[in-house]
Amino acid sequence: MAADSQQRELLRLRLAAHGIGGTDTPLGVLERMLAVQAQDFAAARWGVGIRSGVTDAAVLAAFDSGDLVRAWTMRGTLFAVPAVDLGWMLSLTGPRMLAQAATRRVQLGIDDALLDRVRSVFGDALDAADDLSREEVMTLLVENDVDPTGQRGYHLIAHLAQTGFWCWGPVRDGVQRLVPSDRWIAEPRSLDRDEALAEFVSRYLRGHGPATVRDFAGWSKLTLADSRRGLEIACTDGRVVSYDDDAGLWVSSDAEVTTATDAEKRAFAASVHLLPGFDEYYLGYTDRRAFIDPENEDAVVPGANGVFQPTIVAAGRVIGTWRRSTSRQGVGVEPRLFVEGSLTTARARTITRASARYAAFLDRPHVVAQ
Repeated sequence: MAADSQQRELLRLRLAAHGIGGTDTPLGVLERMLAVQAQDFAAARWGVGIRSGVTDAAVLAAFDSGDLVRAWTMRGTLFAVPAVDLGWMLSLTGPRMLAQAATRRVQLGIDDALLDRVRSVFGDALDAADDLSREEVMTLLVENDVDPTGQRGYHLIAHLAQTGFWCWGPVRDGVQRLVPSDRWIAEPRSLDRDEALAEFVSRYLRGHGPATVRDFAGWSKLTLADSRRGLEIACTDGRVVSYDDDAGLWVSSDAEVTTATDAEKRAFAASVHLLPGFDEYYLGYTDRRAFIDPENEDAVVPGANGVFQPTIVAAGRVIGTWRRSTSRQGVGVEPRLFVEGSLTTARARTITRASARYAAFLDRPHVVAQ
């Protein structure tokens, strides 16, 4: 198989693993993906929506019902995960995140005594109110003589989440609320360390494969040794298999890796998807050369500022960015392709169809960008 054919097949299989453009429940998406980056909550919901075909309201309902939560599970940032998986994930990633933030806590004057005090304050408040908004948390800190400014309040919220005290759960009046993890998550999964490592790797590959163990280590920020240990166990018990020995690529054992039919190849070649900012298709891999030319990466992350723009993906390749266009008439998108003048009539039609799916997700009328 020629190199370009191998790359197309790799991208086709990854799109399939992600379920992009597919149908599922929000919980089903996260059971497969395990986690989607979610510091931008609206973008994360579209990331679930484009993989499930449901509306934004349905994704929000999955948080309200307790199926999904949002927490700092990896890389010191927020992810949406199945609620039952939060505990075992934090058992692996929490200690590393806490250690990495230790210097910053010292700079902010956050010590064990302060953490014990605010934990008691918030515990009493949650006994009385069940859940708290970020604004209510900040008010409680001020009322108890704790200065929340200078990112102190943010770090206190994140630290308590990383130690399993609380997580972001239901949404009320457009605001997601913090809930006590032990009460909100009625039946958490309990895994020993080796089983958790294997589950982590196998779930990643199920929703991202084919991928390498270094891709997983970069995504999870577990050590390479732990990542390899998890892969070894998952391989031994048959949950993952090698896809390409030479490239070190692995897939879930239940992945459909048979040669694509001509119809599947045509459908893939014609596919266009509007992915949200911070999407797993872009952030889930250490090596991104398969789906974007390096010279175009600055358009996705301008000035390497850490803010990832929404992307246009055609036949598995990132070909541009887009932004939402909202008016009283409805919702559309404004595409910005990397190559000027490359927006053919056929490509414009496929982008229009993709933008109609985005408007349907928001339950808004679709407006075609002029």
